Amino acid sequence: MSKVNPSQGFLTSPRTRFLLRFWEEYCAHDEPPQMDRWLHQKFRSDKRLGKKDRHWYADAFFTAMRWGLSVLDADESKQASELTQESPSEAWRRLRNTSPERLFAALQDKIDRVDQAQAPTDSLANSWPQLLEQGGIPRFYADYLQDRQRRERWSEDTVIQFVKAQNERAPIWLRVPHKVQRETLLQKARELGIGAEEQGEAVAFPPDSSLPESRSDIFLQ
Repeated sequence: MSKVNPSQGFLTSPRTRFLLRFWEEYCAHDEPPQMDRWLHQKFRSDKRLGKKDRHWYADAFFTAMRWGLSVLDADESKQASELTQESPSEAWRRLRNTSPERLFAALQDKIDRVDQAQAPTDSLANSWPQLLEQGGIPRFYADYLQDRQRRERWSEDTVIQFVKAQNERAPIWLRVPHKVQRETLLQKARELGIGAEEQGEAVAFPPDSSLPESRSDIFLQ
């Protein structure tokens, strides 16, 4: 699941009423709009939403799109081939026909189970279900991961770190080909108290970076 989970449950937060309404508006489309663009337009049109509100709604939306069908399927142990037979349009139709209350209640249950999952203490061979639960990964991916472990000759520690990474926000990398511009960007990041480091022709920000609301604060100065 997303590492930055909503600070309160989906159906117990003061934001719930707006979350369900926003989700219904999004699902009113025959084809799902590009989510980040749709949310950006929604947030711009509603000046009541502060920065923390926008982050909370965006996190809830992306969690719903990533995990919606998985949590609605009663049997997560079904084979991947069974799930991939469903076309994107069929999957979207099934998701949008689910009541928002049911969807987000199922998502909250999934988040709670992932957060409560303990790190495997036994050998990896006996801990795949526990490991995948901790990483928020459907169990039917076990065969794929085990095959990749064999092909790439991953150690058990490499597998564990790979699975844990699926439950983390990705780092932010900005490609900046010109060295002077990279140095300027790094300097401005330091002035704003943002952790960043040079990685080849890119500037890397850690996943928990609090980047400015406006790109002009750092990228265009």
